Amino acid sequence: MDDGTSTTRNGFEFYTLGFSLEEHYILQRILWIKFGLRSNIQRRGDKYCLYIPVAYTVILRELISPYIIPSFHYKLQRGGQFRKAK
Repeated sequence: MDDGTSTTRNGFEFYTLGFSLEEHYILQRILWIKFGLRSNIQRRGDKYCLYIPVAYTVILRELISPYIIPSFHYKLQRGGQFRKAK
């Protein structure tokens, strides 16, 4: 359950370093079509990771918060407190 984090820019970064660039494009398209989530592919040396911009973090939190175990709630924090989706 731990391959990503919220960033200092308040977006989310998924450490998808094991995926190729082509696979990142596929994942990016699926996130948009299925969930309405925009994402950016960011280079990390010779690898890539997926970044969800701050404008889409509310959608992401609502989608995933019911599945996050309590000890990982801090990963969904923004402005201090974790808020579960209703």
